Amino acid sequence: MRNLPRKRQKITESHDFIFKPHPTQWQVYNDKHRFQIVSAGRRWGKTRLEWMKLLEAALSIPNGLFWWVASIYKELVPASQTIRETTPPDIISERSFERENILRYLKLYNGTEIYFHSANTEDSLRGSGLDGLVIDEGGSFPKMRYEEELRASLIDKKGWAIIGGTPKGRGWFYDMWLRGQDSENFPEYKSWQFSSYENSTENGGYLEKSEIDSLAKELPEMIFRQEILANFIKGEGDVFRNIYGCIAGELGEPEPDRRYVIGGDLGKTQDWTVLTAMDNMGHIRGFRRFKDLDWTIQKREIKNFQAIYNQYAPAPIIIDASGLGNPIYDELFNEGVLVRGYKFTNESKRNLIENLNLCVDQTRITIPGTSTSLGIRPDPTLKVLVDEMEGFTYEVLPSGAIRYEASGGKHDDCVTSLGLAAWGVFSGGVTGGVSASTGGRNR
Repeated sequence: MRNLPRKRQKITESHDFIFKPHPTQWQVYNDKHRFQIVSAGRRWGKTRLEWMKLLEAALSIPNGLFWWVASIYKELVPASQTIRETTPPDIISERSFERENILRYLKLYNGTEIYFHSANTEDSLRGSGLDGLVIDEGGSFPKMRYEEELRASLIDKKGWAIIGGTPKGRGWFYDMWLRGQDSENFPEYKSWQFSSYENSTENGGYLEKSEIDSLAKELPEMIFRQEILANFIKGEGDVFRNIYGCIAGELGEPEPDRRYVIGGDLGKTQDWTVLTAMDNMGHIRGFRRFKDLDWTIQKREIKNFQAIYNQYAPAPIIIDASGLGNPIYDELFNEGVLVRGYKFTNESKRNLIENLNLCVDQTRITIPGTSTSLGIRPDPTLKVLVDEMEGFTYEVLPSGAIRYEASGGKHDDCVTSLGLAAWGVFSGGVTGGVSASTGGRNR
């Protein structure tokens, strides 16, 4: 397979384009299964392969109808760029764009139409009579939108689907991938798993192996296994994999033999203010969440919460001391609140989340909850925290840097508050100062 010739694919009598699949792309390109699921690492070439297969099919069916669906709207940006770079302009008769040059519609010279949608917008994904469908970034694609909307659109013409992506845990994408491994029960399905290294020059691809190695060194082990090796990793969320293994104990009043630190994420209208009290053993003992309060009232609530866990020893509050948070930090500091600052940058947020991730993975923190006949459940007060942790995700930027964020426009206030508390306990120390790299200062 490593020495297969590059293919020059003639798609019409008058229009040629050159698509040169690397050996593992060839396996998918030549496959004829109706449902194809490709789990592949970054820069393997998923988007280009998906588009070439769709375009070839679209040009062979006059007046056909095809859809390209991304899991979130911003993922249409790199797809649009790939499509512009690889599509001869003279085969297109109409096109429409939205902001950032995002493709939303193409009509080819043979009358075939291609629509571009995303699953996290109000776009309706209900349709009928699709000849073919591409789902890009299936690892984060919502199961219900496929099962309740998209799948039925393939019935009329017995349309096909290609589902490609990099794994994000073991959700719907993993279930579809398993079908492709079970030819006896799902004969119309076929699936593959390819690492980024399959596109290295050593393997007949286009990337220098040293470049993949360089990116891999920058990634935490779990993200390396997902993003580079395309492994499906068992766990609760994209980032935090051992949440339910950390559930134990109770919320309550402070204990005299423990010391406490409070992580505070401040908000006012759109966001929530969240306060999390953690003892020096890593157990969450207190939790408070509120919004839409005047800042004067918020300060009173913060002081009251701190007073609860300040009974036996000083309980510092760690809050954002950068940008808009800096004057709030200064105001609390000047009013005598035992407060420490954490300056947020892309790098410091990464440090904060990766410290929390390590604490969760090693069960160094505990989240109050119980084990019942229905399974392990967090304390009802902390369900919002667990929900945020399960939905917390990451993006590997073109530079190789990691950006951590809440998925689908959701909140991450509880995760940030918990991360600040864990930083104070396990990195800053409940009795020492916050690490100088965070820009904190002591009272």
